[in-house]
Amino acid sequence: MADIAERLERVKVILKSIPHAAIATVNDDGSPLNTPVFCALDQQLCMVWSSSPESMHSRNIARDGQAFGVVFDSREGHGGLYIAGRAGQLQAESEVDAAYELIST
Repeated sequence: MADIAERLERVKVILKSIPHAAIATVNDDGSPLNTPVFCALDQQLCMVWSSSPESMHSRNIARDGQAFGVVFDSREGHGGLYIAGRAGQLQAESEVDAAYELIST
């Protein structure tokens, strides 16, 4: 089994080379919602993506702050990354600008 440093490097490679993820949230009625998004990794290893605040997954996140992301590297069976955590809308203009820069490169 790989040590933590090797795993962290693999995470960085996957997140830097795969520009899309599936973001799972839970609707008001408890049903699941899975949404494909373009994403990027910031310096703190946080996943960022751009979505309309009116989209269903954005409204779900605004309601409960929960999200589950999957980034899957299907090239030659290289595996994937599963991320459970808190999510929210960026508020500071500098954070929004930095996120758009990451996503667009």
